[in-house]
Amino acid sequence: MLTALLVAGAAGLAAVGALAVLISPLGAVLALPPLALMVYLTVALVLAPSVAVVERATPVAALRRSRELVHDGAGGWWRVFAVALIAGAVGLVLEKAVSALFDLVSGGAAVAGSLASVLVAAVVAPWTMALHALLYVDGRCRAEGTEGLWRTAG
Repeated sequence: MLTALLVAGAAGLAAVGALAVLISPLGAVLALPPLALMVYLTVALVLAPSVAVVERATPVAALRRSRELVHDGAGGWWRVFAVALIAGAVGLVLEKAVSALFDLVSGGAAVAGSLASVLVAAVVAPWTMALHALLYVDGRCRAEGTEGLWRTAG
C-alpha cells in the first residue's frame, strides 16, 4: 500500500518535473531535490508494512523502525534500493512481455491489455511484498542477530 502511494506520488512528481523541464533548465534543476527526497523516503520506508505486521507497531513507530532497519540492519540503504530496483525492473519486464503476448493473441484488443495488467499485478504484487518481508527478516537478522527475530516471532 505504501509503495502504491509513493508510486502515485512519483507519477505526479514526474509530471511536474516534465513540465518544469519544458519550461526551463532551471525548472529541471529545481525538480531534482524533491525527486531525490522521494526516492530516499520510498526506500527508507519500504519495510514499514512488514514492521507493522510482525512487531505490531503503530504507524509512526513502523515508519521509524523501517528507517532504522534499512540503514542499520538490511545492509544499508543502497542494498535495499538495488533489490527494490531489480524487483521493479523484473515486474516491469514481466508486465510488458505478458501484455505483448496478449496483444499478439487478441489482435490488440483493449480488454486483453487490461486482462494482462491484472494478471501480472496478481503475480507481481504478492511477489514484491514477499521480497519486502525477506528484506525485513534480513534486516532484523543483521541488526539483532537471528535469535532476536525468533524470540519476537515465537
